[in-house]
Amino acid sequence: MEALLTNKEEALKDYARQLSQAEEKWRQETTGQADPRLLAAMESDKVAASRAVTQNNKLKEQMIELQEAFARLVSCFTYINGLY
Repeated sequence: MEALLTNKEEALKDYARQLSQAEEKWRQETTGQADPRLLAAMESDKVAASRAVTQNNKLKEQMIELQEAFARLVSCFTYINGLY
């Protein structure tokens, strides 16, 4: 599960990089008459990608916490049942 989140996070970061590169290239190729709607859409996509990366980082942290809590629970259960 953690590997899946890491892969998704890397894909989102790559998408954000590609989007930034495309935006910069587009700006360089235009004569200054940029379509405000297109720029707004591109900015919105960058914000969405950034939020997704942030959310994935939080989910990753939560998963680690859950794994640690589960390990403690199993340890306690084993100790209580005399299997430790």
